Amino acid sequence: MRTVEHRKGLFRDNRQLFNQFVFFSLTVIINFILPRTAALLKLPLYLDNVGTLLASVLGGYLPGIFVGYLNNIINMQGNPGNAYYVVLSTMIAAAGAWFGRKGFYKKFGKALLSIPVYAFIGGALGSILTYLLYGFGMGEWSAIPSSTKPES
Repeated sequence: MRTVEHRKGLFRDNRQLFNQFVFFSLTVIINFILPRTAALLKLPLYLDNVGTLLASVLGGYLPGIFVGYLNNIINMQGNPGNAYYVVLSTMIAAAGAWFGRKGFYKKFGKALLSIPVYAFIGGALGSILTYLLYGFGMGEWSAIPSSTKPES
């Protein structure tokens, strides 16, 4: 027979599991809503990995990677080419978990040091991946929605 203390511990574990499920579900929703909000407001921002970064900083490597992967699977429904960007989401999750473990987000000044890493992953590597997938010349046209692609 189980003791009362064991039941309380079991309940606490179930409650913690439930809280984690709710938190990581919210990070997936953040990944879904923020990019669409930015597009609706015509902001030239890619905010599709904010939830991934949040999950990895607070939860570690596997939750961050899972949220990033799930984000790309959801976005793949509208554009199958988005599946290839799971590599970038994984790299962002790994970097976020590493910076979080090393305490970079405890002080604002140290947090700023992580920006070049995310800029490199999302900007440089993202541009290279986009070039390899779609063949667009880098720098030929802007990601700003109000801009137009120049005539060739």
